Amino acid sequence: MKPISTPRTAICWTKTMIDRSAKRLLVVGVLLVLVLAGASASHHRPEESMPGTPSFGLEAGGHLRLLLDFGNVDALASYAATYENDREAVRHALMAGGYYRIHQNLKVGAFYQLGLGQRHDDDWIESGEAWFWRDTGSRFEHSFILDATPRFLVPFLPGDWVFALKSRYELSLYNEGETVVRNTALIRPGLTWFLIDDREPVVNVGLAYTTYLSLDFGATWWYRHGPYLNVIYHATPFLLVDLSLGTQWIYWSESADFVDDFADATYDSPIYRPWTVNVGLIYRPRS
Repeated sequence: MKPISTPRTAICWTKTMIDRSAKRLLVVGVLLVLVLAGASASHHRPEESMPGTPSFGLEAGGHLRLLLDFGNVDALASYAATYENDREAVRHALMAGGYYRIHQNLKVGAFYQLGLGQRHDDDWIESGEAWFWRDTGSRFEHSFILDATPRFLVPFLPGDWVFALKSRYELSLYNEGETVVRNTALIRPGLTWFLIDDREPVVNVGLAYTTYLSLDFGATWWYRHGPYLNVIYHATPFLLVDLSLGTQWIYWSESADFVDDFADATYDSPIYRPWTVNVGLIYRPRS
């Protein structure tokens, strides 16, 4: 029978007790932090989901476009509808206007757009103790758009490639008890590859990155951005099928109701990242 080493046994027992005590203190500490965090969150924000949650969503849309060629002028009319799954709502947009080619590599355009169902930061409102998105299904929004799009061939890439830099300014007006004015700038660099057969385009494949800049609203000027892939199939000389896939990061700013109730608080989840899917038809008759 081996003798028991009393000093070693005492040391091991002491170490075991210290380890157990440390683990218990860690568990208690974590629980305490979670309780305090939960109490803080419930104190500083409504119990309902805040803008930006869920973190991911889906915006699925479709559009119809009519393009008419009048030499240096391209007239455009379009209708688009987009379903937002996080609030189960549809926004609509009718747009009309045109582009004028002032140079071989530069087009400028002017457009008017009538929107319905568009959502903005201050549409997150309070009624009693409940928070919800304002129903904008019957609210019209008027937008006046100026556009400049320089395009350049990229000769050092194999095949037919075009680089374009779309720059757009938009002034939007809508009424919510009083007239609200929003000024936005859009910058979208993109690279497009053209598959051409017998001098006729067959498929266009483009990759672009869209950035929306706030000129007079929100907490950050860079409030929405993201990449997208666009494929256009020339089904006939007159009819094109348009498919776009992408994602975006949208930075929500605290609404007026939220600031009134929680002056020193901010949203816990200010970033909303929807995946975007858009399918459309483009009718472009030739003279």
